[in-house]
Amino acid sequence: MQALRVNAFWGWLVPALIALGLFFSIASHLRLLTGGVIGPGEMVLAVVAGLGLLFGKPWQQIKNPIVWFWGLLVLTMGLGALTGNLQGHWVMRNTQAYVFTGFVVLGLLSLLRLLPDAALRRTLALLALVAAAGMWIGFVVYLMGDQTLIQRIGLNDMGDTRYAGWSSNPNQLALFFIPLPVWLAALWRDVLKPRLSQTVGFGLLLLALMLMGLLVRSDGLFVVWVFEFAVLLVLRLRWDLKVSRMSLLGYAMAMVLCVGLIKTFAHGEVRKSFQCATQTIGQGLNPWKAQCYTGAFADKEAFRIGYSDPVEKTGIRGDLWRNGLKAWQEAPFFGHGPGAYSWFSNSEYQKAAEAEGKFREESHNIPIDLMTQGGPLLALAWCALLLYLLLGAWRIRDSYTFSVVLMVGVFTLFHYHIRQPYLWFALIMSYEAIRRRLFVGGRSQDD
Repeated sequence: MQALRVNAFWGWLVPALIALGLFFSIASHLRLLTGGVIGPGEMVLAVVAGLGLLFGKPWQQIKNPIVWFWGLLVLTMGLGALTGNLQGHWVMRNTQAYVFTGFVVLGLLSLLRLLPDAALRRTLALLALVAAAGMWIGFVVYLMGDQTLIQRIGLNDMGDTRYAGWSSNPNQLALFFIPLPVWLAALWRDVLKPRLSQTVGFGLLLLALMLMGLLVRSDGLFVVWVFEFAVLLVLRLRWDLKVSRMSLLGYAMAMVLCVGLIKTFAHGEVRKSFQCATQTIGQGLNPWKAQCYTGAFADKEAFRIGYSDPVEKTGIRGDLWRNGLKAWQEAPFFGHGPGAYSWFSNSEYQKAAEAEGKFREESHNIPIDLMTQGGPLLALAWCALLLYLLLGAWRIRDSYTFSVVLMVGVFTLFHYHIRQPYLWFALIMSYEAIRRRLFVGGRSQDD
C-alpha cells in the first residue's frame, strides 16, 4: 500500500478516471452523438475496470457478497431465458448491458480494494467537483436556450419543465445525486479545524450539488433526500463523537435554502420562470406579484418540487408493479430471462408506448423486475445484499454509509437501475467504507 499511496497515478489519475467515467456513464444522451450504445462514460469505465482486473487480483473477490449476487444473477437469468414463456422487450440490449455492468462491477471491486483510503476519499471529492462543474455548465447553456449549441454539445433538452443535463433518463440523474451530499458530509467530518476558505468552499459545493439535484425535478429524489438527511442527522447525533451541532444546523439550512431558491427561480416551467424571476428581481419587483409562475403547472406547483402530478405517477407505477407480478406468475421459479415484461393496463398509455416501439415495459421496481427476469431467489438476494450492507454500517456506527444504502434501496423501489454502473459503485464504495471503517475513524488502510 505504501507504493500506491505516494504514486500520482494511483493516488490522483485513477480516482479522476473513476469520477469522470461515472459522471459520463450517467450522461447517456452523449451516446447518441456516437450513433450507438457506447459513449465516453462506457469507454472510460472499461479502462477503469481493466485496470482493476489487471492489477487488483480479482480472484480474491470470490467471497464478496456483491460477486455472489452477480453469480446468482447470471445463473437465474440464464435459466429464465431457457424456461420462460413470455416474449420480453429489450432482451438483447439488456443482456449486453448486464455483461458490461458485470465486467465493470468486478473491475471496480478489485480496483477500489487496491486503492488506499486517501485515494478513495479523493475519488468521492473529485466526483462531487466533476458533477457540480459539469451540471452547472450545462445548466447555463440550458438557460440560454440556444438549440444549435444544445445539440452541438449533446444536452438533452426536455423543454422548460425540467433540466436533465446529458442524461437520456432524468431518473438516472436523480440516482446520481442521491449519495453525493452525504459523501461530501462524510469527507467534511475529517476536517477538524477548517479554514474560512475551506468552509466557504464546502458550503458552496454542497449548495451547488443540491440545487442541481432539485432542478432535475424528481419527486423521488426530493423525498429520498429529506429522509436521507433526517436519518443521517439522527444517527450522527447518536453515534458520532465528532458531530458539530452547527454543522447539523448547516445541513438543514442548506436544504431549506435550496428549496427556497428553486421556488424563487425555477418554479413551474424551469427555464421560463428562471428568466422571468431574474429579470423581475433585477427591476426590484416581486416575482410572485409579477406572475412569473403562470405556466402549465401553475395551479399545482405551490407545494411541489417535482414536475407533473405525483398521484398520477404513483398510479402508473402501481399499475406496472401489478402487471410485473402477473408476468412473474407465468414463470414463478426463474422468470423469463433478461428483458422487460410489464405493461400498461391503460389502453391509451399502452398504445403510446407501442407507438414508440415498446410493447413491454419494466416494472420500475428492482425486486419485481428481478423476479420477472430471474425469479424470487434473485429478488431475495438483492434485498439480502442491501440488508447485509445496512447491518454492517449499523454495527460499526457509520451513519453516512447507512443512510446512503438505505435511501439508494428505497429509490430503487420506484426505478430499475440494476444495469447502471453508478448504482454498483455506490454499493461497492459502501462495502469498502464498512470494511475499512472509512467514515468512523479507527483502522486505516494507509497505516
